[in-house]
Amino acid sequence: MTFRRCFREMLTKNNWVIFVEDVVTTGESVRKTKKAVKTQTEAKILNENPFCIWDRNGGNPQSILQDKANAYDPDECPMCAAGEEIMEVK
Repeated sequence: MTFRRCFREMLTKNNWVIFVEDVVTTGESVRKTKKAVKTQTEAKILNENPFCIWDRNGGNPQSILQDKANAYDPDECPMCAAGEEIMEVK
């Protein structure tokens, strides 16, 4: 990940960064962004764990809702076995 120049110019040593996510599943996007902030800017990071609304992994204490998201292979899915229709998300 690389920041555009306008963002690098804003992220100076006098600025703070707060990580906020709406939904976290693996946390990979936050880790990449945090690494970029640490390596490409002089900004200070306020929170090591992101504030988030829904932590689907269940490991972030700074989230409003924590709930494990179940993922199934089609041949092991209980909803598929029950004949429920699969809805495609676009």
